Order: sequence, then structure tokens, then C-alpha cells
Amino acid sequence: PTSPTYYAYNPLVGYNNFAILSDNTGGTFKDLMESAKHTVAFYYPFVGIATVGMVYSYDAGNIGTAFFWSLVSLILGYVIVKIQVGVMNRLYEDEDGSLASPPISPASAMSHGDNNTVESGMPDIPSPPSMDHPSHPLSHKSLSQYIYLRLPFELFAGYALTNVFLYFNVWLDQMDWITPQTLLIVGNASLVMMLVIG
Repeated sequence: PTSPTYYAYNPLVGYNNFAILSDNTGGTFKDLMESAKHTVAFYYPFVGIATVGMVYSYDAGNIGTAFFWSLVSLILGYVIVKIQVGVMNRLYEDEDGSLASPPISPASAMSHGDNNTVESGMPDIPSPPSMDHPSHPLSHKSLSQYIYLRLPFELFAGYALTNVFLYFNVWLDQMDWITPQTLLIVGNASLVMMLVIG
């Protein structure tokens, strides 16, 4: 599962979606772009632009512009993480590693009434996968997917979050009319908000 081809065609990345969309001649360009927005690969260029803009603006001393780009980076990071969480929620891999329907949860089984019950009257709930099963969160495949495909974007979102509060506080500090007491309150509030949001 660590081959470049495996990661390139992994749904958490979405490169294969672009190949499918390019071969789809039945839809308009607008339809294709709308579908592409639901893939992580679509946001790669924007992540690069936002990161470069954030770093160079700070180096140039334009703290207000750096704060703006950090907000853009945070939004992009949130969107990417949200897409990947949605992909993981939709995917469930059987013992052969092929994609299959997700298992029935206890709540879902109860909501379907008698259709998902056994003779004892209890819901027919699939047993949890073993450690060797590809869908187990601690299996080699799951850990590889998380480390190489999900963790970088979660770290990027956290990096952007800290920069949002950092640049915002530096921006306020440059304003002469703001009192030190106000800066102290805003700084403490920023630390609390980073802990809550993070």
C-alpha cells in the first residue's frame, strides 16, 4: 500500500477523480468543476498560493496581508480535512481490500426494525474488524493512509490556526491607540480559543 500508484489513486487524494472527470464527455465544464471541488487534489494549488502569500507577506512586514492569507489557509485546511473525513466515513474495506458498503451501526440497525434483527430480537450488528483487517484504525494500511495522506493536512490546518492568532495579535500591537491591557486580554483570549478550537 506504500507504492506511489496506491497513493495517487487513493480517494483521500482524488487524482483519479480528475482522470474520470476528463473522460466524462457527458457533463459540462461547470459540472466537472463542481465535482472536482469535492476532491482534495483540487485544493493543492490554492494551499500552495495561500502558504506562499502568508510567508512572504510576513517577511515583507505586511502583517495585515499575512493575517488575510492565514485565514485563507485555515479555511482551505478545514475544507480539506472535512473532505477527507467524509471520504473515510463513506469507505469501508472488506478483507480483500476492495471498497464495500459501510457496516450497519447499532443506531442504524435499530432504526430499520425487524429487517436487521436476528431470532433473539437483537440487531444484527457486524463484529468489529481484527487488527489484521485493512479497515481497522490501527492496521498498517490505515496507519499509512493517516500518516501520509491525512496528518499533513491536519498539521497544516493547525499551523494556519496558530498563524491566524499570531498575525492578528501582531497586527493589533502595531496600532498605537490600543492599550496594553487590551492587548493582554486579546492575547489570553487567543490562547484559550486556540486550545478550544484545536
